[in-house]
Amino acid sequence: MVIPKFDHCGVYAQVKHEELSTSDAEAWCEAANVYVREEVWDAWGAVLNRNPPNFIYYGRGLNLPMSLPEGPAGILVIKSKSPDPSTGGFHYVLGKMPAGRSYLSSSGPDETFCHEAGEMAVNPLLNLWYPGPKGYDYSGEVNDPVQGPDYKKTVKVFGRSLEVVCPNFVYPAYFGIGNGTKYDHMGVLKAPFSLTPGGYQIARLVNGDTIFLNPGEMAFGQRKFDELSRSSQLAKGITVPAGYQDMKRPSRPLIG
Repeated sequence: MVIPKFDHCGVYAQVKHEELSTSDAEAWCEAANVYVREEVWDAWGAVLNRNPPNFIYYGRGLNLPMSLPEGPAGILVIKSKSPDPSTGGFHYVLGKMPAGRSYLSSSGPDETFCHEAGEMAVNPLLNLWYPGPKGYDYSGEVNDPVQGPDYKKTVKVFGRSLEVVCPNFVYPAYFGIGNGTKYDHMGVLKAPFSLTPGGYQIARLVNGDTIFLNPGEMAFGQRKFDELSRSSQLAKGITVPAGYQDMKRPSRPLIG
């Protein structure tokens, strides 16, 4: 398994200042760094055997800085409105660079930002797959399977104490790694490869294609393959499983 070095991610806001102030964007980055370092890496650091990336706010637009730190870098862009109402954010690979998008139109944009930061940190090149039920491989995304439940954490950001809403995430034991018996940070799941009501998984088939699975489809075969095909859904602009309903949680601004 190839786990790349990924120690830096530039964050850019392609939004108006009145939608997200500079201080809020900077605070989102710092909160994401605390979440990744103190929560996610406490569970995943030994498995990944590398340092977590540092998320740094570079400003508005998408003008790359004159020089980036040595080593691979990534880009996480904050945008206003998602083209898919059920998608709050996603990450992908831009050439050989980890990249992601986080939308302010999500029901909890600060939590969505932490969600994408956490998954980019653990699985930056989307190349982590783990064998699981029915002989399929499962994507190493740590937030998707437990999407919905969240928890609050107080962090120090620029000398101020702020309450941050953090997304739940799965532990290595969820994928059958190690000897642990806790499958997710909040202790919601009772078995490996299980899902919360709002969670989903991406499974890779033997032919190399991938499908989205939500809780009602974990038994496999309940829907036609061409309806579940990720490549087919992406072609239609669908970036989360068909039928998945966004958890309508009230928006909680990070600052204020």
